[in-house]
Amino acid sequence: MVLDAELARFIASPVMIIIGTRDTHNRAAIARGAGATVVKGSGMVEVIVSEWQWPDCIANIHATGHIAATFVRPSDYVAYQLKGRGTLRTAAEEDIRLSRRYVDDIVDTLGGLGVEPQLAAPWIVNAKAAVIRFDVEDVYLQTPGPGAGALLRGVA
Repeated sequence: MVLDAELARFIASPVMIIIGTRDTHNRAAIARGAGATVVKGSGMVEVIVSEWQWPDCIANIHATGHIAATFVRPSDYVAYQLKGRGTLRTAAEEDIRLSRRYVDDIVDTLGGLGVEPQLAAPWIVNAKAAVIRFDVEDVYLQTPGPGAGALLRGVA
C-alpha cells in the first residue's frame, strides 16, 4: 500500500513512535522508535529501534515479522497505527543521522510541552540502532475520539 504524502510527512515528523510485536506464541513486546521514514513510492516504512534497549522486539521481528507501529503527535494526540510484516537490518550512517535529528526534534517538541529533556531521555534511545523495514498492510486512525480504531480507506 503506497502511503499518501500527508501521512508520509506525519510519520517522518517529530511524533512519538510506539512499536508492538509478537513472538511465535503471540506474546507481545513493545519498543519505542527513534526515527522513521517512508520509502518513497514503495509502501514501505522504516523505523529505527535500539537493539540494545528493545531486544525482545528485535527477536520478535526475526521470529514472526509482525509489527504494529503507532505514530502519535504529542501536541494534539493525532495518531495513526500501521500494521504489516517486516525485516531487520543494521542501521547505516544515513539512518543514524536521521535518528539523531529525530531525537533532537522530539526532545525539543516535548520540551515545548513541558517535558524536561532528562525525563524523555530514557524513552528515546538509538544505541545499537537497527532498522525495521515493513510493508504496510493496514492503516488505522488511532486519534482518541469517535473515529479511533477506524480502518482508513483511500490511503493507497
